[in-house]
Amino acid sequence: MNKIYKFSLDYSFFFFGSFFALLANLFLGYNSLEELGLFNKTYAFFIIFGQFFLFSIHENIIKNLNIKNNRKKYLSTVFCLLFVSSCICLIFFYIIDRFSLFKDLFNRIDFFLFSLSIPLFTLNKTFFAILNSDKKFSLYFFLNNLRPVLIFFILIFLYLNQINISKVFFICEALLLFLNILIYRKYEIDISLKYINRNQFNKIFNFSFLSLPHSFLSYSFIRIDIVVLSFFVDLYTLGFYSFATMLIEGIYQLLTMMRDRVNPELSKLLNKNIFDISFYYKNILFNVVIFILISIFIIFVFFPLFSYYSNTNFDLSKNIFIIISFGLFAFSFCSVFEHIFIMNNQPLHQSIYIIIGNLINIILNILLIKIYGVYGAAIATSLTFSILFVIIYIYLKKIS
Repeated sequence: MNKIYKFSLDYSFFFFGSFFALLANLFLGYNSLEELGLFNKTYAFFIIFGQFFLFSIHENIIKNLNIKNNRKKYLSTVFCLLFVSSCICLIFFYIIDRFSLFKDLFNRIDFFLFSLSIPLFTLNKTFFAILNSDKKFSLYFFLNNLRPVLIFFILIFLYLNQINISKVFFICEALLLFLNILIYRKYEIDISLKYINRNQFNKIFNFSFLSLPHSFLSYSFIRIDIVVLSFFVDLYTLGFYSFATMLIEGIYQLLTMMRDRVNPELSKLLNKNIFDISFYYKNILFNVVIFILISIFIIFVFFPLFSYYSNTNFDLSKNIFIIISFGLFAFSFCSVFEHIFIMNNQPLHQSIYIIIGNLINIILNILLIKIYGVYGAAIATSLTFSILFVIIYIYLKKIS
């Protein structure tokens, strides 16, 4: 009974956070589609750079923390690697700013605060990964879903006071870090320079380096279409597209909750060579049913109501949502095993898998956008979701 309660509580946290993420997009969509385009464009860059400089440390922790005998030694080395990555991050953004690289791409984005938000994001994600590995799921999901709540209230404040809304992510990550410091004891972290071991550092670095393409590109995957599309359309049109993909991302994040719950146990089963896909049929079915129910509600209830009350026709966003949903529906059958290669101690295979997916996505986006415009981006993303499903399914059949 206690397990069911905790399970329900975790999903309650998710829906609470998703509600505020939706409100943030509804608020901007109602008031200014250009501001919505700017917000989602900034968010796409924030996640892409954040995941890159996180250097797959969070996945390393989920895979290895619960099977390491010396927790102090392991975490000390992890935070040392995180410090190195953060320094490289700041140097990277300094060079971009110093030589005015990609100036048009970061147009209207507060670049200085944006660059500072990335190291804060990587530190917060590392804290959250420790909770995930320790199976403290309730606190993990609460803190993860506190982010959209904070973003909503900060966004409202910035917009009403006519302050650049791209500052929202720095302020949000700073507040989350402050909260993490307040509850530091919950993480059971005892780190020191004396615990850092060169061999351990090399092992963690090698694993993270091999899994980095996956870590970076898997979170970038459903945002690449926004980045590519921003080269072809204005912020107003991008606002319609990003509104639909925001809903898609919300459903995708819901599917990843089950993935995050099974990852620690999945790693143990694969370590002992006793994995069987039949163990997870209930988890798969749950994700598929949830996807269908939410998609039906969005298509037949949400879009008609919002279009009516906002006095703006969101049929374009609705059509984009439907197109991408076909691909995400296929992917929902394997989303529980999205990290199967890493959990099976094959970070290089995980990276190859997601590199192939992203290359296909980028190529299809460029080709199809030229032919079908914004619909081309949706078709490209939908097709890529389907291809990723096929790859994971084949691998699961092989090892099960």
